[in-house]
Amino acid sequence: MMTILLEINRLAREYNGRCIFKDLNLQVAAGEKIGLIGGNGAGKSTLLKIIAGREKPTEGVVKLHLPPEQVGYLPQELRIPEGLTVGALATRWPPGVSEPGETAVFKLLSELGFTRSDYNKPVAALSGGERSRLCLGCVLGRSSRLLLLDEPANHLDNQGLAWLEQHLREYSGAVLIVSHDRYLLDQTVGRILELDRGLLRSFPGCYSDFARIKEVENRARWNAYHEYQRQRKKILSAVNRKKQWARQAAAASSSRTPYLAARAKRADRVVKSLQRRLERLEAQAPEKPWEHRRLRLELPAGAKTGTRIIHAEELGYAFGDKVLWENASFTIFAGEAAVLIGPNGAGKTTLLRLIRGELEPVQGRLTIAPAVQAGYLGQDEPDLDRELSPLEAVIKAGETDQGAARQLLGALLFRGDQVYQKIATLSGGEKKRLAFATLLAGGANLLLLDEPTNHLDIESREAVEAALDSFTGTILAVSHDRYFLHRLSDRVLALEHGKLLNYPGSYGEFVESRQRSKSGATDDVLVLENRLAYLSGRLDELARNSSPEALEERERINREFLVISRKLQELR
Repeated sequence: MMTILLEINRLAREYNGRCIFKDLNLQVAAGEKIGLIGGNGAGKSTLLKIIAGREKPTEGVVKLHLPPEQVGYLPQELRIPEGLTVGALATRWPPGVSEPGETAVFKLLSELGFTRSDYNKPVAALSGGERSRLCLGCVLGRSSRLLLLDEPANHLDNQGLAWLEQHLREYSGAVLIVSHDRYLLDQTVGRILELDRGLLRSFPGCYSDFARIKEVENRARWNAYHEYQRQRKKILSAVNRKKQWARQAAAASSSRTPYLAARAKRADRVVKSLQRRLERLEAQAPEKPWEHRRLRLELPAGAKTGTRIIHAEELGYAFGDKVLWENASFTIFAGEAAVLIGPNGAGKTTLLRLIRGELEPVQGRLTIAPAVQAGYLGQDEPDLDRELSPLEAVIKAGETDQGAARQLLGALLFRGDQVYQKIATLSGGEKKRLAFATLLAGGANLLLLDEPTNHLDIESREAVEAALDSFTGTILAVSHDRYFLHRLSDRVLALEHGKLLNYPGSYGEFVESRQRSKSGATDDVLVLENRLAYLSGRLDELARNSSPEALEERERINREFLVISRKLQELR
């Protein structure tokens, strides 16, 4: 028999008279792993706060069948006591736990990359990502039987995400996790809760299972809607025919033609019967499902497929004495979707700044094709005119007509009168979607994107991915969103240990190659292949130069080319 740890009965929460959710019912059993999803503002964080005892419900009951100190809670907005060191926080936070479990906490902090020397650092001196990892280790290291995690993947790089997934899979207690990271939900949970328009629904399986069920439901809704439209059209057509026949019969009838008069009366009765039938049909009319519009984005004339858009030769960059990377060589061709990955602090955003011309490399050459019109979307809140509406902003960005602007906004989930709201009233996620719409409207043929899915809910992420799918230009995106990486990549640039690995394939293929790798041999192969690609390009350039210096360099490069080729044969 299952042991129930948590029961929620008829739970409701209102803010200033606005209903966030109502009549929520839920049971969580020991050992269950559950993902809680929903749009921004749906009430997911509020629900976790109520379960954790941080907020009171408007109505309903939360029953915990375990001591409160055995519930671990990681809020999305971390409130860390001021003036503490890392080590002091690890023994005191979160408050209210009966068993500090310092040994387990410090073990997890070590796994999350903290060293013994870090324990004396002030928490205030840590980066956002380091604070997230610190609090995650503190919560997960306690003796909890139920974990409530609100966006635990925020600020984690791919290495941190892989660690979190493994830890949650091995964790024996129950977990209720709010996350927009679809890959994390696929890897860790066995049930999905969807909080949508104030109602809570439960679905068996991981996120991908949920998505398949929702797709089937959406097709069924469309079938029901089309059947309603067919029936309505059929009844209206019959009503119009009967009305027309009745009018004609009434006009032709007289005292000498009582038959036609009787037929006209019968037709009138049939019309009234059909109208009642139509009223009953419309009283049960299904709501028209939301249809995601497929975009086709027309680009300005420019680079064609096969053209080198970005070309780097032995690129290097450093901040003072700290070398971020060196000897990085790669080419991104027109029409490619390249993704740039690596741990926090590896220099991914810096590389985007180099490509944008904001910084100069300290080593090597970086060439951008002259036909490139680059558009950029960064991690910070977008700089938008707060007094404009979304429709006005898109029209202004692209000098486009209202119809095209509305189509683009619709594809990015701006519905109905939302296109006329002031930008100042939009949420953070809505502003990011709008910034993306203005970027696409601007006619760029190269998109430079720095964490484009950050702070977006799942529906918004999928809308952005669909829009990028339709983009025929070139993309270079920094991202930790593995669903995004799997869907859109056909080249991977990985910054690791001061080197750049250039993998000509999808993110999925890149991950598979790394998993097959033993003792880092694949990394060595990629580094050597990058070097060969650079040497080959340099030989092509020197072939057109007959000077003694060029001949001497060609001989040196040929010797190096031969040595590297032999090393590659050994590694393969």
